[in-house]
Amino acid sequence: MPHRTLSTVRNAVRTLDILAERGPLRLTALAGELALGKSTAHLLLQTLREVGMVEYDPVSSSYRVGLRVFEIGTTAVEQGGFGVRLIGAMEDLARRCNESVSMGVLSAGSVLFVQRVESPEVLRADIRPGTRMPLHASASGKALLATMSDVEIDRVLPDPLLPASARLTVRGRDTLLAEIGRIRERGYARQIEEFVDGIAAVATPVFAVGGLVLGALSIAGPITRFDEEGWARALVPAARELSQRCGYRGGSGVFGANGDAPSSVEIGAGGARLGKEAHKLGQ
Repeated sequence: MPHRTLSTVRNAVRTLDILAERGPLRLTALAGELALGKSTAHLLLQTLREVGMVEYDPVSSSYRVGLRVFEIGTTAVEQGGFGVRLIGAMEDLARRCNESVSMGVLSAGSVLFVQRVESPEVLRADIRPGTRMPLHASASGKALLATMSDVEIDRVLPDPLLPASARLTVRGRDTLLAEIGRIRERGYARQIEEFVDGIAAVATPVFAVGGLVLGALSIAGPITRFDEEGWARALVPAARELSQRCGYRGGSGVFGANGDAPSSVEIGAGGARLGKEAHKLGQ
């Protein structure tokens, strides 16, 4: 039996998505994006305004995302385990490496960043909570891909040619799959100017009870300060600590990489174990 859905609810969510990505917008522009008549779009916006999800600016005659969305998003972060339990360890990591630290989760085929600790440096990677990045063009995305089976990777990245985000983005899926094999060996992922020019990052997964992949912890900063070995040496034990705080007890490491692979995560076609290098980094 097919799932029944309400188009009104779907349009409300699309409205919030569009305003979050391109807003503030006027009624005509938003109605066009939604492919709805202006009267229908206006009624939808008025309803969202009543519950605080959308705000109206009479000076510019435009609509923007309301603070109620922020309140709900904050609750989602807390209920998802990305709040108080994780922020302290992320702050410690940011202090040790003097760079920005983020937590990203798999969401709708991309990485959604839900928690962030900024670097004190003036020149830094600009990644705000709510930012999305492609799986294949971000360290966090590649770290999450490395926890998936090959069948799962084929499902989320079905095309042999991947879209470019920057001039050094890995475009070929076969090339990416070979890199994922290397990520599984060393226990962390990296990206060097693959999402945006001038920025590099390293990332490794964080697990919860039963080996559930909670997200990916990352360090990012300007290419001029990129210290892969130093960042990875700080990152891997920090991710292990976060995993343990979230109830993960799967051996000595965090990647299904830095020791025993989590039983609920199939790593690669042959169930490859991750992490001789990552285990060394965590020591």
